[in-house]
Amino acid sequence: MLSCHQEHMAALFKGDLMAQDPVRRESFILRVWREGKNQAWKSWIQHADSGASTIVYNLADLWAFIEQHTNEPVSGDQPAPPEKFSGLK
Repeated sequence: MLSCHQEHMAALFKGDLMAQDPVRRESFILRVWREGKNQAWKSWIQHADSGASTIVYNLADLWAFIEQHTNEPVSGDQPAPPEKFSGLK
């Protein structure tokens, strides 16, 4: 006999749960790197469904890319002030 958690996971993998779930989800791949110790951080983001991607140099551009592919403003907690993200420019 399967536990409730096992049944939930089985339904998820079969796709049954996703079809019933009214929550909209989008997937993005984010890579962050820098080419040297004293270099600025760079980021690359890709929308998984469309394959669209771009290099971003700041959080405003990152949020704008996400908003473009979700067709709505990003909500929730606002990112910390830029000084908390030293190097990401």
